[in-house]
Amino acid sequence: GKRALPMYHFDKAQTIVSIGADFLGTWGSSSLNTKQYSKGRKVSAKNPKMSKHIQFEGVMSLSGMNSDERYVCRPSEFGRIAAALMTALDGGATNLGDAYLDKAVKDTAKALQAGNGLVVSGSNDENVQTVVNAINSKIIFFILSSY
Repeated sequence: GKRALPMYHFDKAQTIVSIGADFLGTWGSSSLNTKQYSKGRKVSAKNPKMSKHIQFEGVMSLSGMNSDERYVCRPSEFGRIAAALMTALDGGATNLGDAYLDKAVKDTAKALQAGNGLVVSGSNDENVQTVVNAINSKIIFFILSSY
């Protein structure tokens, strides 16, 4: 219920999911996002595992070009994808009417359940942002409950 621009820590996420947010190009603080994102993508002794980036988008973006997995969908589907992702995280079945997107959402939920995930959305729809915030809260629960 608060109008605010959150600060995300892309460098601390093992799985980054973007639903229509070009966070490396035109969304939010792209220079800070890029700096943090690149830290998670460099493998070193301190960071032995590279972060995984999953992108849902309608048109190719800079973020989409850098993703490990990119799923093409209509911007009008972003809200349904976010809701389906929440359902999948709760163990429910997805039914987007598209087997390709249903599988993508199920696989994405599995990746997020592994821990240290972050979901962002480029939608200006308050309802979509509310669902994405709920997903991020649920991901934190998965992290806390695994300790």
